[in-house]
Amino acid sequence: MVAARIVDPDSKLATTRWWRNTTLPEVFDVTGAGEDELYCAMDWLQARQGAIEKKLAARHLQEGEMALVGDRGMISQGHIDKLRNETAIDWITALKSGAIRKLISSDSIQPGLFDEKNLFEFTHPDYPGERLIACKNHDLAKLRGHKR
Repeated sequence: MVAARIVDPDSKLATTRWWRNTTLPEVFDVTGAGEDELYCAMDWLQARQGAIEKKLAARHLQEGEMALVGDRGMISQGHIDKLRNETAIDWITALKSGAIRKLISSDSIQPGLFDEKNLFEFTHPDYPGERLIACKNHDLAKLRGHKR
C-alpha cells in the first residue's frame, strides 16, 4: 500500500484495480490481496500505531524534538505563515494548481524544459527562503487531459 500510495495514490478499491496493470503485487507478494485485505492491514497498523511512532521517534528525533505531519489539505497558507515564525519548524507541502499556474504564467517554470525523470530546484520571490522543487507528472497531465 505504501508503494502504491507513492506511485499512484488513490482509494483502496482503485488501488486493487490499478494493481492489475502493474508488477507491484508480484514484487511485494500480495497478488491475491483485495480491498478487504488492505483494510485489514490498516487495522493491523492502527493497533500498533503508538508503538511504531515511539520507535520512529526514538530513532530519528532528539529529546524534545517533534515531527509535524499533515497532508496538503491540512497545511494551508495560513498554517505555513504561522510555521514561518517558528525557528525550529520545517515543512514539506505541495503548491496548489493555481499557484503553479501563476509560476508558469510568469515564466518561472517552463513546462517545455522539464526533464523526463529528474526533479529540479528553483527559487521565486513569492516564496522567500523556501526551496521549491518541481518535476513533470506525466500521469497527472494525462488524467487532466482526459477530464478536459
